[in-house]
Amino acid sequence: MVSRIINSLKYLLFEVHNGWEMGFMSTPIEKVISNKKLGDIHWLKTPKNTIWADPFGLKVDNHYYVYYEEKYQGEYGVVNCMVLDDKLNMITNKTIIDEGVHFSFPNVFEFDHSYYMLPETYEKGRLSLYECLEFPFEWKEEVIILNEPCVDSSLFFYEGMWFLLYCKLGHENNLFLKINSKLKEGWGEVDEVLVNQDPFNSQNGGRIIDINGNLFRVSQNCSKIYGESIVVNAIDQLSNESYNESIFHEFKLKSKTVSCCHTLNSCGDITLIDRRRERYYLKSPKGILSDLLKKLKG
Repeated sequence: MVSRIINSLKYLLFEVHNGWEMGFMSTPIEKVISNKKLGDIHWLKTPKNTIWADPFGLKVDNHYYVYYEEKYQGEYGVVNCMVLDDKLNMITNKTIIDEGVHFSFPNVFEFDHSYYMLPETYEKGRLSLYECLEFPFEWKEEVIILNEPCVDSSLFFYEGMWFLLYCKLGHENNLFLKINSKLKEGWGEVDEVLVNQDPFNSQNGGRIIDINGNLFRVSQNCSKIYGESIVVNAIDQLSNESYNESIFHEFKLKSKTVSCCHTLNSCGDITLIDRRRERYYLKSPKGILSDLLKKLKG
């Protein structure tokens, strides 16, 4: 009875929004994973009716460049870039990719002195590699990797070969692998291998992480709900012929107001993370009175 009264008062006095927000730890991701422990998280203040999710990052010249999905109410997601100084204070935050369709999971990486991004663009019906024309804000679609709608893809270079791990729209429990000697061509011709069918750890949740030659794949647990927790997988075998991994650790952030977390990434010497939680905004006296009258009439 007491819990029902408290819950009724909560919704009477507050607007309750259940959305994603992101934060960072002043700890390198290698330490987070090796110690199997999340550090103190500084959560960024997200604007009302807005979600910030899927943070990826680069540290360049003592500045932190955080690329992430921003989504306002029922609109499609766009890619933003937030720049932090060496004291982790925000310098600027702006939208850098808005093509009128949903974008998310902006997987950024550096290779051969150039910057690339492999965002989720399933509404375009294809998976495309973007290249940075002028760092950090100007990007262009460079090449189509696959002509099918893919979800939360991870592309990384290892021992002279490119490895692409991805799920497909509508089949997020199936993790596929393609291996290619070239970054920008030939992906449609190489074989596709199914490497995982477990909703607990199929869908990617960040970049591949190299800790002293040991590779780890971050994934999200979607067994019961989308992005219930973060699962780190140790890649035990990776070659042109085989791929094997085992579960290393699961990170959870559950509390009374937090229900999910699904992205964990490095940004130089800090670690990026996101979570889904209830946020409360006090209603105006007029709004409270209006809602109260509606309840009394009902």
